[in-house]
Amino acid sequence: MPGLVVLAGAVALANLANPLGLHQNDEDFYVGVAREMLARGDWIVPVYMGEPSFHKPPLLYWLMAGFMGVLGPSLLAARLPIALMGVALALVTARLGKRLYGEKSAWTAGAMVATTVGYFQYARAAMMDVPLALCVVLAAWGARSGTVPGLYGAAVATAAGCMLKGPVGAALPILGVLLWWIFGERVRWPLKHLFGAAATFVALCGIWPALLAGRGLFSQWYTAFIIGENLGKFQAERDWALQMLWGFLVLLMPWTPLVLGALWIWARGRGWRDSDALLPVCIFAANFLLFSLPAIKWPQYLLPSIPMAALLVAWALRDGDAPRPVRVGGWVSALLVLATVPALLVAPRLFPNGTERVLFLMIASAMMVCAMLLVWRAQLAGAALAFAIALVGVSLLAPMVTLQRIPEELKTVTQDRELMTFGVPPYPYANFLQRSVRSHHLPEDFKQDFERGALIIVGDTEVAALMRGGAFNPDQAEMLLCWRKWRRNIAWPHVQRALREGRSDALQENVCVLARRSLPDRGEQR
Repeated sequence: MPGLVVLAGAVALANLANPLGLHQNDEDFYVGVAREMLARGDWIVPVYMGEPSFHKPPLLYWLMAGFMGVLGPSLLAARLPIALMGVALALVTARLGKRLYGEKSAWTAGAMVATTVGYFQYARAAMMDVPLALCVVLAAWGARSGTVPGLYGAAVATAAGCMLKGPVGAALPILGVLLWWIFGERVRWPLKHLFGAAATFVALCGIWPALLAGRGLFSQWYTAFIIGENLGKFQAERDWALQMLWGFLVLLMPWTPLVLGALWIWARGRGWRDSDALLPVCIFAANFLLFSLPAIKWPQYLLPSIPMAALLVAWALRDGDAPRPVRVGGWVSALLVLATVPALLVAPRLFPNGTERVLFLMIASAMMVCAMLLVWRAQLAGAALAFAIALVGVSLLAPMVTLQRIPEELKTVTQDRELMTFGVPPYPYANFLQRSVRSHHLPEDFKQDFERGALIIVGDTEVAALMRGGAFNPDQAEMLLCWRKWRRNIAWPHVQRALREGRSDALQENVCVLARRSLPDRGEQR
C-alpha cells in the first residue's frame, strides 16, 4: 500500500526534528534517559541525571538509544523510531481490516488511523503510546489468525507491550482478546502451544528483571516500579473516568462523529453477533476498563483504541455504502467547523501575524472539506487526504508562529552550567539544548538551587509569586537572557485586554534565565 505509506509517513515525519513543534510533557524525560543510556554504555539500568530510574521498562529507551547510536544524540534520532512505528501502525491496521472485512476496508482503516489528531500528536513524540498501540494491534491480529505462528506472534507482541508500559501493557491485549474469545469466536489452540506461548511471554518479560537481580538492584526495581509506579497509581486522588473518554474523542478527530455513527450501527444492527465486528469493541472495552482503574487517567492512555475505532468504521462501510449514521457524522463535523466561525472572526485581532491566521484557517478549512466529502457519497479517502495536508501544514508552520522561539544564545549562556526551570515546563529547553533539564515547583527548592549558583529559567508569573512568598530577591539576581512566550494560564481579563488593544501582548509574558548576582566580598565592601 504505497499510498498509505506516503500518507502516514508525511503526517508522522514532516518537520519531525524541530524542537519548537508539537511536543509532550514527558518527552524530555524519556529522551534524557535514552541519551544517558547511550553515553554510559549501560543498557540495563536506566539513569536520569545520574540517578537510576525505574519508572518505565527499557524497551522505549533501547529503541531511541539505538537510533541515537547511528544518527547521533539528537531529537530526530529519538523521535524517528516512534514515527516509523506510527507508519507501521497504519499499515498493520489496514492489513487487519483487509483480513477482517475485505479489500475495500484496508484503505479506510489505515487512512483513518494516520489522520487522527491522536496519531499526529503521539506518532511525532518520543513516548511509548504509539508503539504500545502497534503491539496491541499485532497481538489482536495474531490471536484472530487462529494459527500457531499467530499465537506465538501474539505472545511476542504482548511481551513487547509489557516491556514498553509495564504490566498494563500486557494486560490490555490479553483482556481484550479474552473478552472476544468469551463473547465472540472461540479459537482453539493445542494446549501445548498455549503453554509454549505463555512461557515465551514470561521469558521475554523476565529478562530485564533477571539482569537487574544479577546487579543486586532487584529490590530497588521492585520498590520503585512495581510498588511505586504501578500500585502507587491506585492511591492518589482519582481523576474522573469520563474525562479520559472526552479527551479520547478529541484524539479521534476529525473522525469522531463517524466513529460514533459506526458504533450506533454496531449496536442497532446487533454487531455483537458478528465475531469480527466484536473484536475491536472488546479491545476498546478492555482499554477503557484497565485505564479507568488507576487514579491518573490521561486521554492518551486510550490511544491503542484509535485503530480499533478505525476498524469499526471499516466494518460499517465494508460494503462500500454510506449508512445514514455515517452521513449524519459528516453533517455533525460540518456543524462543529461552523461553530468556529466566531473564533475565525476574532483571530485577526488576537493574532496579527498573517502566518498565524493562515494556520488557523487551514485547520478549519480542512475539517470542513472532510465533513463535506463525508456527506457527499462518503468520500473518506479524499477527506483523509485533505486532513493529512492540513496536518503537514501545521507541522511546517507551527514552529514559525509559536512565541516559544528559544534564542540560539541560550546554548552559549547555559553551556557547562547547571540549568533548571521553575514553574515552566522543561521539555522545550531539554529538546532544544539536547540535555536533561530539571524542573522545580516548590519555592524552597528554587531558593536553595538559586543560592548555590544554578541557572534557573522562570517566567514573569512565577517571579511575582516567588517575590510575594519571600523566596526571591530581584536585587540578588542577574538576568542573563530574556524572551517572550505565551502565558501558561490565560485568564479572561487577559483576553479582554487583548481584544480591547487589538494585539496579543496581554497574552504573553517574559521568560528569563536568572543567575545569582556575584556579590563583593567583605574586604571589598570595607
